[in-house]
Amino acid sequence: MTLVLAASGLYKFYHSGDEETAALRGVDLSLEAGSFTALMGPSGSGKSTLLACLAGLDDPDGGSVSVCGDIISRRPEPHRARLRARSIGMLMQNGNLLEHLSVTDNMRLQQLIAGKDSEKTRIDLLERLGLGHRAHALPSQLSGGESARAGLAVALSPAPALLICDEPTAEVDADAEQDIIGLLLQQSERGVAVLVATHSDLLAKATGTVIRLDDGKIMP
Repeated sequence: MTLVLAASGLYKFYHSGDEETAALRGVDLSLEAGSFTALMGPSGSGKSTLLACLAGLDDPDGGSVSVCGDIISRRPEPHRARLRARSIGMLMQNGNLLEHLSVTDNMRLQQLIAGKDSEKTRIDLLERLGLGHRAHALPSQLSGGESARAGLAVALSPAPALLICDEPTAEVDADAEQDIIGLLLQQSERGVAVLVATHSDLLAKATGTVIRLDDGKIMP
């Protein structure tokens, strides 16, 4: 299988006055194409910090991260931004949609950042996600479940090799959660490496692998 993500020996420290907190303590993680992995752990365990380092939104203080063979850690932000745009889709808890743009325009913007512009891809994605009739809706006009699916559509619009999701089912009802799980499974079956940070046992059971993080360390 093709290795999509490789993280080795990740450390991350935060400082407040004279106090130092280790958010990550030597984390190793690798994901292959088509994998579906859940990242679980209590609040404060380092999940969000790990996702930020993997996506190149933050730099580890030690160790390295590569995506599709390109090192993304400790590189200038323009380099990281290009690699994110080309290879990484991100579905965060908030901020996936620009409020003044329609769903389809949010998708097109994401494609343009990645150097792509495919109307067919946008239409096909929205149909697969059950949002064809909401293509021109503004984010404020969407339900919670529709917003989650629209955020996923934006993340997937450039056809990334790696999809990183932070609590993708946290604010949706049971039916919407099942829908999102099904959609994430579809992406892994299409060859995308999917990593989800979650507190949902239902979502975790649907993945092929569960990784548990506690106090900045992956537990055996």
